[in-house]
Amino acid sequence: MSARRERDRTELVRDWMAKAETDFWPFTKDDAPTELLCFHAQQGTEKYIKAVLVAHGIPFPKTHDIEELCRLVPSTVTIPLTVREQRFLTDCEAATRYPERIEAVVRRDAKLAVELAKRVQRTVQEHLACEDSAFILPGQ
Repeated sequence: MSARRERDRTELVRDWMAKAETDFWPFTKDDAPTELLCFHAQQGTEKYIKAVLVAHGIPFPKTHDIEELCRLVPSTVTIPLTVREQRFLTDCEAATRYPERIEAVVRRDAKLAVELAKRVQRTVQEHLACEDSAFILPGQ
């Protein structure tokens, strides 16, 4: 891969991770609505997984389905979510995004969604050797 394409990929990975971090902002608010926490937990998780896929040069479809994205992750990377947890996070996005689908989200569900998102965050940052927005692409 040319140095320019490698730099472009590095920047794109950094962009996905920065977007994921903005989704984690509501986690710092004590009064954040449970629907907001669930939605952003799914969104942050999705973006961290997409950062891994970009880092490995793996194309992915436009989807919010965590399970579908996890199936694309190379076997050398473990996204620490069971299939059940992947489906739960996907449901968090779908259940809270549109008015006709909004379901009551209890605090326990929001807490679980945030915990799962943070688990993925830690794993991806470790995998990409993140430190202050710097990282090493796999194979470098």
